[in-house]
Amino acid sequence: MLDSGYRHDVAHSVRVLDAEHPITAGLGDTLDLTDELYLYEVFEDDVTPLLESDYTFDREHFYSAHHAVTGKMFCNDDWPHPNGSGLVGWSKVCRQSRIAYLQPGDGPATFASEEYRRLLENAIRWAANQST
Repeated sequence: MLDSGYRHDVAHSVRVLDAEHPITAGLGDTLDLTDELYLYEVFEDDVTPLLESDYTFDREHFYSAHHAVTGKMFCNDDWPHPNGSGLVGWSKVCRQSRIAYLQPGDGPATFASEEYRRLLENAIRWAANQST
């Protein structure tokens, strides 16, 4: 089974892909964040893309989560993982449920960002069907 990858404290720029969506309302074109990133599979055809990181999402830039939980932090030895998506924010409606995925939000630097807090509030309001 394929495990995800992680990378701590990455300084990266996040581009807003859909400025008209209620989740990204009031944000600028980009957010500069320092946060943990994940190398994971995204079914891009099934979601509405909202945010994309400029970081390189490939095996060489991440570490195996499986190795980390087995005591080998910061290791990607013998870890076959395909390239991933830079999509770090997306939304989807499934039946009557609104789903918002925001990868950022791991550390204090991100939570200190006024733009990130606006993004998080927008996502909560959208998921609760309280946005315009």
